[in-house]
Amino acid sequence: MGGRKSENGNGNKKSKEITVTFKVKDVILIAAIAAAVIFFLLWLVPQLGGEGQTEDDLEDPATEESQPAAAPTVLDFSAEDMDVSGVDIAGKKIIIDAGHGGDDPGSIVAASGKTEKEINLEIAQKLQAILEEGGADVIMTRETDAALGPTKEEDFVAREKIIATSNADMFVSIHQNEYENAEANGPQTFFVAQGSVGKRLAVAIMDMLNYELAIDTPRMAIPAAYRILKTGSQPSCTVECGFLSNPEEGAALQTDEYQQEMAQAIADGIKLYVKRFE
Repeated sequence: MGGRKSENGNGNKKSKEITVTFKVKDVILIAAIAAAVIFFLLWLVPQLGGEGQTEDDLEDPATEESQPAAAPTVLDFSAEDMDVSGVDIAGKKIIIDAGHGGDDPGSIVAASGKTEKEINLEIAQKLQAILEEGGADVIMTRETDAALGPTKEEDFVAREKIIATSNADMFVSIHQNEYENAEANGPQTFFVAQGSVGKRLAVAIMDMLNYELAIDTPRMAIPAAYRILKTGSQPSCTVECGFLSNPEEGAALQTDEYQQEMAQAIADGIKLYVKRFE
C-alpha cells in the first residue's frame, strides 16, 4: 500500500509539472500573438485613414476629407516599368466624374475662396482632353458647375445611373482632400475593397502620381467603402489630387500648370493599368 501511494503521489506531481509547463507556454504563445496583432493594428489603422472619417464619409465620397498616413514603402520604379508611351487606349470607354457641383462646393481654399467643385471640374476637363487625344471615349458625369439633381441623394442617383448604363471600361472620380493638419499633403487613390479590379486601377494611378509628380511623401492606394465606387462591374477608383488645407499645395492645385501635370499623371496611370493588366 505504501509503495503504491508513493507512486501515485509522484505521478500527480509530474502531472502538475506538465500542466504548469503547458500553461506557461500557452501564456507566452498568446502574449506573442496578442503583441503581433496590436502591432499590426497600430500600423493598419493610419493606413485606412481612420482619423477624421465617419460612417457617412465612407458611404459618401463627396464628404470624405480624411487624412490617411503616408505609404510605408520605398518607391523603386524604373523608367522602363513606368513607360506608357506605346500603350493604346483608343476605344476605351472611360467615365470621368468631377466630384461635387452646384450647391455642393466641397472643400474651400481659405486663402482664395476657390471651391473644390471648381478645381475638380478643371482637372477633370484637362484629363478628358488628354484621354480623348489618345482615342478614348470619355463620358463626363458633369461638364458644368451644375449638380446632377436638386438634392445630394438625387445627384448621387444620377451619377450612379450614368455608371450603370455606360458599360464603361473604367471609372475615375476626381476630388480634393482636406485635413485639420495643414502640413498634410500629396495625392492619394481609393478603391472598394471587394474584388481586385478597382484596386489594380487605383494602384496603377497612385504609382504614376508618385512617379511623375515626384511626391516627397508618397502615399499608397487604400480601400474605402465609397458609394460611388460600388456601381457597375468596371474598375473604379477615386483620386484625391491633394490637400486644399495645405497652403502650398492648395495654391498649386489652383494653377493651370499643376492641374495639367495632375491630369497627365492620372491619364498615364490609366495607361499603366492597361499595360499591367490588359
